[in-house]
Amino acid sequence: GLCPTYVKAVGKPGELAILNAPSADPGFTSMFAQGTMPFSEAPNALAPRVVFDIMATRPGLELKDAKCPVLLVISEDDDMIPRRLTESIVDAARGKVELCVAPGGHFDVMQGGKGFEVNIKAQVDFLRRLLL
Repeated sequence: GLCPTYVKAVGKPGELAILNAPSADPGFTSMFAQGTMPFSEAPNALAPRVVFDIMATRPGLELKDAKCPVLLVISEDDDMIPRRLTESIVDAARGKVELCVAPGGHFDVMQGGKGFEVNIKAQVDFLRRLLL
């Protein structure tokens, strides 16, 4: 058969890429900086056909059937996953899902981001309530 065509997985705004929101490239660069390989050296290509699989996978819609408590941490200014989408999923779950809104953008819940401490505190508090 034919060789697959690849596009960037992560790019800058305006570039042809699966993720090209303003926070995508700097967010992945920051995330990889915490590891052993810089993002600039990591494979950054996907076959566009995976977009159909990604779009068809909607795990949030299943949260209404959760059998255990769930914590979702979202960023107040997320430019990749709309806050209202996550809030509607939480509303549909009717009390089965706890929502924490952290300051910053999509990647700011990670180490070094302005929402990191809120994220970690929410996780620790959630686990303490469940386990202690």
